Amino acid sequence: MFNTDPLMFIETAATKSASNGQTIYDSRYDKKVLVEEPKEELTPIDEETLSKLESVVDLYRMSKPVLCDIKTLDENIEGIPLEISKEYLYVKHQGDIISLNLNTIKEIIIKRV
Repeated sequence: MFNTDPLMFIETAATKSASNGQTIYDSRYDKKVLVEEPKEELTPIDEETLSKLESVVDLYRMSKPVLCDIKTLDENIEGIPLEISKEYLYVKHQGDIISLNLNTIKEIIIKRV
């Protein structure tokens, strides 16, 4: 006469959690499992972007600074490219000179000549 089955059964789905640089412990398992964030590997800068950067730096050397928007893996920087070395681009940004790894640069947009 009495039914001992549950009144409602809820189907749950297991999904993989993504992190934003924080350590995450998944409580769905008995053991604490650390969910690791996938790391993006650095790829060499493409030839078109490098050529564009070299042209902008050449203009700076001829006393014609060019304001650019430089997009990297994790931020956008507005500044004037000053110098290129083997691994770094030196940019004047808000009065300070900062260095950016060439392999992190994804795009350069010329804003003003």
